[in-house]
Amino acid sequence: MTAQPPGSAERPGIVGVTILSAEAEEVVGRLDFTAELVAGTGFLWAPVVITLADRLCAVGIGANLPEGALHGPR
Repeated sequence: MTAQPPGSAERPGIVGVTILSAEAEEVVGRLDFTAELVAGTGFLWAPVVITLADRLCAVGIGANLPEGALHGPR
């Protein structure tokens, strides 16, 4: 799997999650850090962390589906 271009439909909203590689054993991604993603506390907004984890897990699950398993919309 290759990195997704900016604005790709696979990227959720303003959270720039880019999948760098996806294998059955490991998924590597990157989060584009912007000021919009910082909470009033000065830390990364918690839902952004959840979005990153969710996206990486979803890709990892897809990479581990057995051959012939349904994947995606029918």
